[in-house]
Amino acid sequence: MQTDRSLLAVDGNVLFDGALGSGITWDDAERIIAENIEDDRTILRDQPDGLYGCNMCCRSSALVAEPFDEELPLYAWLEDYDLSRRLKRRGSIGRVMAARGVHLGVKRGRISGLRMGYSQFANPIYLARKGTMPASTLLSHLLIRPIGNILGLLRRDPYIDRLGRLRGNFLALIDSIRGRLSPSRILGL
Repeated sequence: MQTDRSLLAVDGNVLFDGALGSGITWDDAERIIAENIEDDRTILRDQPDGLYGCNMCCRSSALVAEPFDEELPLYAWLEDYDLSRRLKRRGSIGRVMAARGVHLGVKRGRISGLRMGYSQFANPIYLARKGTMPASTLLSHLLIRPIGNILGLLRRDPYIDRLGRLRGNFLALIDSIRGRLSPSRILGL
């Protein structure tokens, strides 16, 4: 970023994403990183999905111009997606392949399943309304998240509060129908 001023933000190469499963231990993460020591200096420009918040960095000047959206409270699900889309309007974002990391996917200590489920529904709608999420991405979120929560509930997923998330999805749907959907409503749940 020192040599290329057009890069406003970058993320790294995620070698393993524990958020997609039961999570991963610190020791396993260190082993995965040690097994992947190649020094790939490639910088991939303008990632179509944006930056992944588990290992991103931004220029402070870019964050002054495009701060994190305070309407996405607490865990602020999809704030990395929103910020990426806004930064891409001002310059370039990229992925530094040599910046390797492992997302532990810790399942405890963030927010309740109810709040997360509400955010899974409310945040994509909010981002679509403000113009940072296209309709096709919005529709996939509104279909995939509740379906994943139903399937996880049927599989008795021990790592994620699927019932709480499904209840949150339903509450957000009801709020959407009533015209009072807002990401900040999770603060009262």
